[in-house]
Amino acid sequence: TPQILRGIQDVVSTNAELTLDGILMTMFDAGNPASERVVDYVRRHLPANIVFDTVIPRTIATADAFAPGQPVVLRSPADPASQAYINLATQLVDRFL
Repeated sequence: TPQILRGIQDVVSTNAELTLDGILMTMFDAGNPASERVVDYVRRHLPANIVFDTVIPRTIATADAFAPGQPVVLRSPADPASQAYINLATQLVDRFL
């Protein structure tokens, strides 16, 4: 978490017009203790309004899509990671409209 906050501070210090709309937890592996600890730690140490509720799961489709630089939502629309990204996009549209 300190590294995340330092990175945000570094970016904002170079461009004061940037804003942080949220932190998205990606590559989440349910049942993996390390993955669960990271999500828990971030949620406990950062304000709730900064961390998105949506968590993007680690799936085979994400690796298959990201390797050639393709969006997982186009390559495998039914994949749980795709559905999570679509869910996030819906939340962002609601937030900004």
